[in-house]
Amino acid sequence: DIFVHGLGHDAVGVVNYAFVWLLPHQLGFFYAEGQLRQVAGSRAAAFAAVGLGGLVLAVTVGGYPVSMIGVPGAERWNTDPPSLALVALTVWLLGLVLAARPSIEVWARRATGLVGRLNRVPLTMYLWHISAVGLAAAIAYPMGFPQVETGSARWWLLRPLWLALLAPLLLLLVLAFRRFEVHPTPIDLSHLTRPRTRYAVVGLAVASLALGVLGFGVTGFDHPLTEQGETVLSLSMNPLQNLLHLLAGLLLVQWAFTPSPFLPGGMAVAALYLLLGFAGWSGGLALFAMNAASARFHVALGTLGLAGLALAIAADRRSTARTAARP
Repeated sequence: DIFVHGLGHDAVGVVNYAFVWLLPHQLGFFYAEGQLRQVAGSRAAAFAAVGLGGLVLAVTVGGYPVSMIGVPGAERWNTDPPSLALVALTVWLLGLVLAARPSIEVWARRATGLVGRLNRVPLTMYLWHISAVGLAAAIAYPMGFPQVETGSARWWLLRPLWLALLAPLLLLLVLAFRRFEVHPTPIDLSHLTRPRTRYAVVGLAVASLALGVLGFGVTGFDHPLTEQGETVLSLSMNPLQNLLHLLAGLLLVQWAFTPSPFLPGGMAVAALYLLLGFAGWSGGLALFAMNAASARFHVALGTLGLAGLALAIAADRRSTARTAARP
């Protein structure tokens, strides 16, 4: 942040996409695995106070935006690149949750009715709440809902009404998509063969899905066939390229955890990325709005995918041979 905002070297801010976002990502795993359980009571309150104090200093003395998400028209965003203010926000909210956790757990165990049902779909609510915001804006703003300055007294007075507009839209989205989170029975994967190869396929799937989501976040959904792509991390993307990544990732995930021929699918996707990369490198893929960096990236992704599959296949064969050799 010093290099970006103090010295004007904007390109350095790219590394914050790793430093900042990976912090809550890893803390989430530590939280789920119980490694943060010892941060409780007064320690958790101190943790929260440090985060909140840092956040207040960041948005006052430090000049960081008050909004933790990007606001169109603003000169500076906390999310592009991710900023120190988001680190302070993470520390503050995590400390608050750790301090309140004992009481929340008691209440959640006793919760029934609507609250009990909502406790089963927290991830669905998280993943779709921004869509509810977008739908509400698309409906309410053309009908004359006031658009006032963020943080003003009138803005705060309108918050209850705004939340009342969002709630039914979010509820409809949760009802539509909760089935992906609430499974009636766990999926048994113990019978699946060649686990390492499947994991390699999943790795390629995750890379594909991440590219697709990141790409749509940058390009949006308009003009899918444009030859002038949007650039992120030096990679040029357009909606058609993003759609290809998403479809490839979804198919690989589907194949990896079923008895279907997952290995040919994984090899086909890796080979496809290689072909796209080489074609884009030679300037023959304007339809996907690839620049030289995108082409090289696809070549590297396809090469790593095929290499990972080859190593995983060899490891599974060695494991099978050892199992067969046991008396």
